[in-house]
Amino acid sequence: PHEAMAVGRPSIVPPFFALSEFCDDSVSYPVDYSLVPSTNFYEGRGLWANPSIGHCAEIMRSLYADRVSVPLKGEAGAERAAQYTFDRMVEGYDSVLRYYFKNEDYF
Repeated sequence: PHEAMAVGRPSIVPPFFALSEFCDDSVSYPVDYSLVPSTNFYEGRGLWANPSIGHCAEIMRSLYADRVSVPLKGEAGAERAAQYTFDRMVEGYDSVLRYYFKNEDYF
């Protein structure tokens, strides 16, 4: 979803976990979801968001009927995505490490 936002393409996403940090209804199309136990490698390690296929189809039909809002939301998403840079990520990690290891000789 972040890469799609970066090029002006809004996503239909469940506003769950990390996605909720940068995707909201101003830059994406939130789809209803339910929480289900994780499976395969992640079995027993938490819950996953299971998007509603019916709600997703409803959103897609509404977007097909109203094509004006998609580019506007895409522009807003591109502006938001541009805020999440590699440098910002590194600065964030650096500040967390410095906070938790301030008395260590790592720096």
